[in-house]
Amino acid sequence: MLIYKTELPLDTLDFRKIKLPAKTVEEAVNLVMSIGLQYDMPKMWYQADADEEEKEFTILAIGTGHQWDKLITKANYIGTLPLGDGELVLHYFITDGDLLKRIYKKEGSIHE
Repeated sequence: MLIYKTELPLDTLDFRKIKLPAKTVEEAVNLVMSIGLQYDMPKMWYQADADEEEKEFTILAIGTGHQWDKLITKANYIGTLPLGDGELVLHYFITDGDLLKRIYKKEGSIHE
């Protein structure tokens, strides 16, 4: 088992794709050990075996006061970080790519 680190999105309603050794969102969320700031940049630390098969997931950043689809729930939640001396507070969620595509298609987002 190794501990890995990855960057998190920097702005509200932004996302970052990541490959994790998990089959479900629940398993992916359970791999997360912590999120925090390192050199003023949001990071996520997670545990994984290097030789396990990986699946693509998406980490979403949703700012306080921003509406989001009902398909993203507390079960997807991995943590909250204040950025820029607390001017922006981002809440981070993990989802699978299929769910994200359905949400963006429904919402007409420019991200897709």
